[in-house]
Amino acid sequence: MNDPQAAGLQARIDAAREALPAWQARPVKARARLVGALRHRLAQEADTVIAAIGERFDRGPAETLTTEIIPLADAARFIERRAARVLAPRHFGPRGRPAWLWGARGTVRRVPFGVVAVIAPGNYRLLLAGVQILQALAAGNAVIVKPAPGASAPLVWLRSALVAAGLPGALFQIIAEDRAVGEALASAAIDKLFLTGAAATGQAVAGRLAARTVPAVLELSGNDAVFVLAAGDIDMAARAIVWGMGLNGGATCIAPRRVFVVRERFEALAIALQSALAHAPARTVAAAPRATACERIAAAQAAGWHVLGPLPEPGATDMAPCVLVGETTSEPPLPGDLFAPVATLQAIDTLDEAVAIDHGAEHALGAAVFGGSAEAAALADRLHAGVVTINDLIAPTADPRAAFAGAKASGHGTTRGAEGLLEMTRPQSVLTRRGAARPHLGPASVHDADLFKAYLAIAHARGPGRRLAALKASVRAARARMG
Repeated sequence: MNDPQAAGLQARIDAAREALPAWQARPVKARARLVGALRHRLAQEADTVIAAIGERFDRGPAETLTTEIIPLADAARFIERRAARVLAPRHFGPRGRPAWLWGARGTVRRVPFGVVAVIAPGNYRLLLAGVQILQALAAGNAVIVKPAPGASAPLVWLRSALVAAGLPGALFQIIAEDRAVGEALASAAIDKLFLTGAAATGQAVAGRLAARTVPAVLELSGNDAVFVLAAGDIDMAARAIVWGMGLNGGATCIAPRRVFVVRERFEALAIALQSALAHAPARTVAAAPRATACERIAAAQAAGWHVLGPLPEPGATDMAPCVLVGETTSEPPLPGDLFAPVATLQAIDTLDEAVAIDHGAEHALGAAVFGGSAEAAALADRLHAGVVTINDLIAPTADPRAAFAGAKASGHGTTRGAEGLLEMTRPQSVLTRRGAARPHLGPASVHDADLFKAYLAIAHARGPGRRLAALKASVRAARARMG
């Protein structure tokens, strides 16, 4: 291997594979207990972890605690308590077995993939990768992590905490942050890859993996819609929308980007949003998304959209949330992967219109519905988004029991919850046949087709009359076969 970078990466993967047999030999409960103990360290060293995460996007300690540290501790506890049950073998015996497979029984086991790669994001630099890492380890995998630029420190702390708890160091390795290393990782001899990032990055990585049929979970860009229905609490919806726009400086993949409200509540929501925006603080926003936001806001104004809230000041590094108001038929002026506190507001006339908007969207990561319980739940059932919150947004997704999965341009595969644990494994069916009878190994007969058709009707025909006739036909076919 001539590429030193690739050679170094392969050496790390080889070390991880060497450590895997002993790790996988431990019971799931033991692995989950080690992972779960992380929550005690998070509680004990919260200030250290806050410092490692840093103050990007003007996040204070309270926001870092509630958006990253507490949810990760909750996830660790969930894994500790539930992993063994979720990953337990599923056994099946005589009950439900097809009659022609007498003596057969089996087990479906959950088998870890082996070496799992995690390409981590920079916005929630501990939580998002952290949950994937903990679930991968509990399921019996080794993990190679590529942090986002400038985001290694909290993952280094996470690794040191797990190693101190007894995790063999080779099972959790952190590689360099630069993009070239991430590209090399996608081309390396890994068994599965988890990526949280932009749609363009996900598409490029997926192309590299597809050539080698390496599976991947891709959590990509969102362009989340919020639907405010007739019975929705307007004040609550407005406060939630503005809060979600500003959270983490707008760098949240399931932040509200497109707000749709039934026409009779449009004016009330616009007024409530204007009031909430007046009290929303400006937050630091990265230069690239801030520049894009400024360009799109100017273009939207030129196209007839008007702005609720303060316009971003030229040359400033911070930005307060603002909402662009336009007609429903207008093309939304914001790209799906814009990490800035900007959203659009448009009116709709029917729930069918809301569904059509959702189904026509390129992305399907998250959505929120504000309305009466029955009506909101009925709309949620018709949406494509992987996670839908009702009468709130973003915060409920921190529940460690909830699966998180995008669709369409927002990616595929699942993280978090029981489904995220299962995603770290593949099913293996082990089937056993008892007894000596193996009729399929005997000589064929010209009467076999008649016998099999009779069995098919006995097992699956509609009505007792047809099944009785089939039973008689099977007796005739069996006699002819023996005769």
